[in-house]
Amino acid sequence: LSGTAAEPLSVMLAGHIDEVGMMVKYIDENGFISFESIGGVDAAVLPALRVDVHAKDGDLRGVIGRKPIHLIPKTEEQSVTPMDKLVAYALYLTLLSLGLLLWVYLYCRKRFAECRYSRYWDKATFLNLLGYSGYSLLVNGADTAVKQGISIFFNKFGGLVANAGLGVATNVQNKMWNFLLSFGQSYSPQIIKSYAANDRDYFMKLLYSSSKFSYFLYFLIAFPIMLNVDYLLDLWLVEVPENAGLFVNLMIGFSIFESFGNPLITAVHATGNLKVHQIMISCIKIMILPVSWLLLRNAYPVSSVLVVYMLGNLVCAVARIIWMHYLIGLDVKDYCVKVMWRIVYVTVLSTAFPLILASRLESPLAKLFATSLVFVAIYLLLIYFTGMDTTEKGILRGIIRKVFPNPSKKS
Repeated sequence: LSGTAAEPLSVMLAGHIDEVGMMVKYIDENGFISFESIGGVDAAVLPALRVDVHAKDGDLRGVIGRKPIHLIPKTEEQSVTPMDKLVAYALYLTLLSLGLLLWVYLYCRKRFAECRYSRYWDKATFLNLLGYSGYSLLVNGADTAVKQGISIFFNKFGGLVANAGLGVATNVQNKMWNFLLSFGQSYSPQIIKSYAANDRDYFMKLLYSSSKFSYFLYFLIAFPIMLNVDYLLDLWLVEVPENAGLFVNLMIGFSIFESFGNPLITAVHATGNLKVHQIMISCIKIMILPVSWLLLRNAYPVSSVLVVYMLGNLVCAVARIIWMHYLIGLDVKDYCVKVMWRIVYVTVLSTAFPLILASRLESPLAKLFATSLVFVAIYLLLIYFTGMDTTEKGILRGIIRKVFPNPSKKS
């Protein structure tokens, strides 16, 4: 009906145009799903509720979990967990991080004079520090972009099942990588100190030895896991996402190429000349995304993304070795002979027999123990006789003598 008012009256007819349910909001690296409500969902009926998650490749059956009963405070036992509990948890983690930061700051300020700051301004120093930190963040930003891009590709082209498998693979890789980083804390200060002291001979010796032993240590753990990955995932998860074993091996392969390059990265930071290295590595890493997209658009499986991710890291490792020749005068041929060739030689010879043995054993448990023991024995012998130089062997023998002294010499 048309009215006679100077300004027409607006009337809104409100009504439900969707079905009451839940909407996926976030999927973490372990495959757990966070969701929010659509419409009036009663939070009291959600725990232990079976749900269907609608995915690209079909529906997935899930169940809504709750905090274990032994972890629920008495005050919450009879209450309903609100759907926005994740916000409170995130706030708790934020406050915890800030509290730890404050405690470290106060402790260092009291104990160390270097941490008692005073106001000082020097434009040249500020710009120098800004440039250093900026280039340091460049590769980290590229890494983050690539990892998030891979997760998006898995969601779009592989669905929830593939993304769950990627979450398992990422979790395994992170645990192993943290172990290697702890080893890096032993040589990084020495590399930086020797470069600052202009002790070139010791500096280069550290680079060669730490590159080899970073790889040797990581591969010692990585190969038995890669060879028995399906059985280990069955023990750990019971219900293993499809292709999770393949994804784990590809992610470990990525870290293998990174392991021998970590000391070189420390050397780059020791020089302070980050610009060319960081831009070069960032560009190589970012190229992983368009190459992966092209493969997926041409109907390649989602595992091809991780293959590109792994090969991209190999290209970064090769480019870094070449650049170190111009940055610190690294003899590339000598480095390849004394480091890379020994790595390849030990790797090929130590894995051949365990691979043959694995193909002949039917019991997964027997395969795990037999191949691991055989590999470790062959691997350690090869490292000593072919992977180490004379100086490194002498240092090792000295350590063994200190740990296990000869009783006859004492008497």
